[in-house]
Amino acid sequence: MQSPVLQMQALNRRITRYLHQTLPDCVRGATGGNVRVLIFLAHHSDRDIYQRDIEKAFGITRSTASRELTLLESNGMIARLPVEHDARLKRLVLTARGRDAVSYLDAHGEEMESHLFEGFTPEQIEQFAQFIHRMRANIERAMPTDAASVDPSGGTGEGSGEGAAHQAGADTGTDGGRADDNHTNDEGLMEGAQE
Repeated sequence: MQSPVLQMQALNRRITRYLHQTLPDCVRGATGGNVRVLIFLAHHSDRDIYQRDIEKAFGITRSTASRELTLLESNGMIARLPVEHDARLKRLVLTARGRDAVSYLDAHGEEMESHLFEGFTPEQIEQFAQFIHRMRANIERAMPTDAASVDPSGGTGEGSGEGAAHQAGADTGTDGGRADDNHTNDEGLMEGAQE
């Protein structure tokens, strides 16, 4: 039997392929990592969200977050609004087009999940979710402190110094502060990122 980790990776690729093949043109500007950002913004619309929140929620570098946000902004799905108390910060908000895309994506995701969990009992689905949560917690505990901020493409994030990641934040007009500044409910952010 194949390793469970390899099976999870294969399942993830198939889910991604299914979603890409069935996504209509109206949300093509929000594919891949951008979809998760749109949904995250929608699920956290009750509070101010900044680029650093996206970085922390998804474990990505400033440059990666900046690219995803720039694409969403150029496709008219988000806007970066100035913050009165700090000119360096830009608050991220969904536009009407972004909200429409999220509505469709939520429905599309529910349809995909119904296919994925066909034949499972609610108890089995809940147990599966608990297993995933435990595995994520286990791997987070096992990671070196600064490893979470390493970009697999070779760049580094906040944990290894200022460098290019800091410049990416400065270049986009976002806050150069640490991703964990001013957060009292990081677990809530991560839960929203998983939805």
